[in-house]
Amino acid sequence: MSRELNYSGNIVGSTSYFKKINEEAKLNDIVSNVSFNTYHELIKNLALNSTRVIESVYATISVHPRLLPFIKSDNLRQMFGFVENLEELAKFGGKSVSKASECKSLLRLSDSKTRSKSGASISAIEDGVKYLRNNQTYELQKLIQRYGKEFADDIMLVYEFQKLCS
Repeated sequence: MSRELNYSGNIVGSTSYFKKINEEAKLNDIVSNVSFNTYHELIKNLALNSTRVIESVYATISVHPRLLPFIKSDNLRQMFGFVENLEELAKFGGKSVSKASECKSLLRLSDSKTRSKSGASISAIEDGVKYLRNNQTYELQKLIQRYGKEFADDIMLVYEFQKLCS
């Protein structure tokens, strides 16, 4: 009797073999909608899902890109890495990701959309928010006179955002 190649008691290439591989590689949840051994379909599905996630991230951060500078830099770096990894996965699966570079530009704060309307610095806006929160109207008025009406818009946007986050 010839020896058949097996893996943990499962014949190589059989349904039970691929089920065992998938189970050990923790791929069961991912491959549940894919035939047991069609990994190219798995990769295509992962690529498609990756593009959807990137588009979702872009849709979220592009709504108020001026708020991005007020998010912790560690969080922005993590999101940047997340998007970059998803982009690589999508490319590996043969999908192009049109929003990935725009997403990364926003997360790097290099896109002009991440700048304040008023041209005020982040620290000036943070000071304005602090004055608003502490009812220091005189100091707040001085800043608004210096930077203009758009500065008040910047302050209110960040103030409302911080209220939501706390």
